[in-house]
Amino acid sequence: MTVKIIEVFGEAPSDALIAALERTGTPYKLLLGTVYFRLVQGSDAYHEILPLVGEKERVSLAEYSESERKKAAWLEIAPRLQAVSLLNLKDACDYTCCYTGADGLEHAHHCEQIAPYEIANEIPWTPKRHFSAPDHGGSDVFASKKVKELVENTGLKGCAFFPVINQKTGLYCSDTFQLKAQKVIPLDAISFGHGETVSVCPLCGKKQFLLKNTYQFHLHFHLMPSSADILRTPALFHDGQAESVLLISQRFYRVLKEAELHFGLRFTPTICI
Repeated sequence: MTVKIIEVFGEAPSDALIAALERTGTPYKLLLGTVYFRLVQGSDAYHEILPLVGEKERVSLAEYSESERKKAAWLEIAPRLQAVSLLNLKDACDYTCCYTGADGLEHAHHCEQIAPYEIANEIPWTPKRHFSAPDHGGSDVFASKKVKELVENTGLKGCAFFPVINQKTGLYCSDTFQLKAQKVIPLDAISFGHGETVSVCPLCGKKQFLLKNTYQFHLHFHLMPSSADILRTPALFHDGQAESVLLISQRFYRVLKEAELHFGLRFTPTICI
């Protein structure tokens, strides 16, 4: 699989840099003394512009073709939008391995949700936006009623939609739900050694795997549960608080595409071995 890597730049503008961006036809934005642009790693524009920028660390994103997504038996999903403000994290979650961070605030290495989340009001969904993540960047996924109805009407298996409380009314939201997977894949189903960075919880000794934006899960297909269209990994991933990752089947992906409810998600094909 040939992956296109996009690097995201935020640089101090210079005459030479602006000239190179315009010469190569690279779109850019100037905002508050910074020029923002994206380049395809290895492209002609990339090689021309790279000597004109600094050495600071940049965000890299992987871009996949539709044919690559359609070939994948399983795809990792993550919302493109982070707009859900969770108001009751302390009450809704059980935190373990807690510590005081450099910011003076209490953090936790591990967390388990034990009650419904509470938000200020219904999420204002649009025809191009039916999924969202929390605004603090967590891995929880929230979806609209249209997604819930689609899943129920098409017989997709293994999905659960947790209720979300509207703080304004004190009642469950009618158009905002938390998408969950009922089944957890066994850890043996994941093939490690493909670019993860490993850290160890200093309090309990449990491993945690830090993943780059360009990371792809490698899965042992014969160990993946076959009776579900959505699965979650053990809560062992990401930086800071360990979290699960949601995976959907190719069938789930096609159902979302055909219903045109896929726009708010980023789909990363997994590699089955």
